[in-house]
This record gives sequence, C-alpha cells and structure tokens, in this order.
Amino acid sequence: MKYFKSLLVIVALFALNTISAQSITDKWTQVRNYQDLLTKTSRDAQNGNFNPLKANSETLVQYAEAIDTNKFPEYVTRTSGLSEKIQALQNETKTLNDIINSKGTNDAILKSLAKVEGSFKNVLNTVNGTATSKTAAPAKAKK
Repeated sequence: MKYFKSLLVIVALFALNTISAQSITDKWTQVRNYQDLLTKTSRDAQNGNFNPLKANSETLVQYAEAIDTNKFPEYVTRTSGLSEKIQALQNETKTLNDIINSKGTNDAILKSLAKVEGSFKNVLNTVNGTATSKTAAPAKAKK
C-alpha cells in the first residue's frame, strides 16, 4: 500500500508539472507564436518540403525577437540562465534565416533547424524548471 501511495504521488506531481508547463506556454503569447510557427515549418522541412520554412524564416526571427529577455510575464519565474537561453534561441533563429537567405543547402538548413529546435527546447525546459544543455540531433534531409 505504501508503494502504491508513493507511485500515486509521483504520477500526480508529474501531471501537475506537465499541466503547468503547458499553461505557461499557452499563456506566454510570444513563446506560443514562435512554437506554433516552428512546429509547422519544421515538420514540413523534415519531410522534404522547405518552402514553408523558407517563406516564414523572417517571421520566425520576428517571433524570436518578440520574446523579451528583460521582461517576463508575471507567471514566468526568472530562472538562472533563461535570458541567455532566449538570446541563444534568437541567435540560432537569425543564423537559420541567414542560411536560407544565402540559398544554403537543404542539409545546412536542417542542421541549423536542429540547433534552433534544441535552443527552443532549452528555453522551455528552463521555464519548466528542468534545464538541460543538450541539443537535438540534426535531422536528415530527404533525397
């Protein structure tokens, strides 16, 4: 019975953390806008269709820059390194845009996109209190 209660507490805490993480992302408009566009364009690019990413890379940069590193909503706890991780996300997004604008190869775009996704994941993990320094592995281009 003690084991069951312990397991129930762990599951409840995990569920609470997941709900909290979702609500922070849902409420923080700038992060939600960035995440929505990144998800849509990334999925297409990983399936070999780079047109949506290429057409929206400037908007992605604008959304990244809209995530203010000095002013967080009241429901976001300012944690150690959050501003730096947002700045890294902004820099990676600009780099991706530069590669696209300079007519970089699909492989170069995918490698840069993987870095952007890793940086975004680091921001979300930091906001959610589970900071990590790992980045996503680069996706492979379809031939």
